[in-house]
Amino acid sequence: VVFPTLRIQTYNKEASNQQLGENLDLLEENRVDAHLRTLAYKRAIAKLYNHRVRPRLIKAGDLVLRKAEVSDPTR
Repeated sequence: VVFPTLRIQTYNKEASNQQLGENLDLLEENRVDAHLRTLAYKRAIAKLYNHRVRPRLIKAGDLVLRKAEVSDPTR
């Protein structure tokens, strides 16, 4: 003998489908909010990093280091 549980007795398919639809509508808003929080976090990290960097003025004629170009190893 199987007795239905309270959850099975109170289940309403129409209400469940309506709530699922509402959740889908709110999903895009949650994604936008998460994206904005990510952008704010990245902006804050960049600000902290750039605060520690000392700006240097480079004029024409100054000696600067350049990245070395890698030669072709197949030659």
